[in-house]
Amino acid sequence: LDRGPNVFNPFIVSSISSAIDIVEEALHPKSLVITGGTTNKFFSNGLDTEWMLHHPKETSPMIESLWKLLARVLVMDCRTVAAINGHGFGGGLFLALACDFRIMRTQRGWVNFPELNLGMRLAKGFSELAKSKLSAPTLREGVLTGK
Repeated sequence: LDRGPNVFNPFIVSSISSAIDIVEEALHPKSLVITGGTTNKFFSNGLDTEWMLHHPKETSPMIESLWKLLARVLVMDCRTVAAINGHGFGGGLFLALACDFRIMRTQRGWVNFPELNLGMRLAKGFSELAKSKLSAPTLREGVLTGK
């Protein structure tokens, strides 16, 4: 990911999906390392809310395509690593959670659930992913406080 704040819209979801296609077709040994690039302070700033405001009818299909992307990462036939080199909000946090391993320097950024502050409900797919990867106390704090 190296597109400014790396927000999820149809273009970035399609781009990541194409990159995953390449990794899936590669021979073993292989792995997938996802990082936010070197030119910005974001691993991923989550959903592209500006795009969503301008494309309300396309928002649900875009979120579904993001769920499918996360599902692909979850079941890849190789190790997956999120090298979180900046802020990881919302969808960025969920992309990291879909990976087998997450690595982050705590001085370099934050990860959180912004849905609370945006007045959004945590969608079922994101909720199930978070429940499978986070401890109950961590999930409770994240969802109730936005941290």
